[in-house]
Amino acid sequence: MKNLIIYAHPNEKSYNASILTHIEKELERRKETVDVIDLYKEKFNPVMDENELALYSTGGFIDPKVGEYRQKIEAADHLIFIFPVWWYDLPAILKGFMDKVLLKNWAYEYSKAGLPAGKLTFIKKTMVITTMKSPGWYYWLLYRNSIRYHFIKGTLKFCGMKQIQWFNIAAVEKIGDEKRKAWFRKISQAL
Repeated sequence: MKNLIIYAHPNEKSYNASILTHIEKELERRKETVDVIDLYKEKFNPVMDENELALYSTGGFIDPKVGEYRQKIEAADHLIFIFPVWWYDLPAILKGFMDKVLLKNWAYEYSKAGLPAGKLTFIKKTMVITTMKSPGWYYWLLYRNSIRYHFIKGTLKFCGMKQIQWFNIAAVEKIGDEKRKAWFRKISQAL
């Protein structure tokens, strides 16, 4: 498997960073290829400016990183997203990544009847790993799992990805080391 991790957390001492390190080591142990797009480390600019917006409807782009990221996605069999849930949604840097990279005519297209069709069907497997401070039941009850509906269904599935697993580690500040290790085991088994 050729694995591509898209990572969005600015703190190198965070639990998200531990998850990233754990997954990299596990994939290397299995002798699988792993590449990482660390959006903060790479100083990715998530803001779409006026010139980029002018090209948006054509699927064009200006930022050379967009072309690099597309090549990495095209080379991957398995995508892994790791990020915290902030304000019950994606971090802005990841939202900007999706806006700027998953463009029309590359990630999706519309039929003559106006129906969307995803083009990233070559991705065999996608894993989404999120952390949040809120309890899971609270997130589900009040916000109806917005990551599931907006990000997984509204973006990833829209773009043609089919086999998608989501691991949401809720109340992350309250769980102890044993629970964190249990999450590592669960994620490793699913890789």
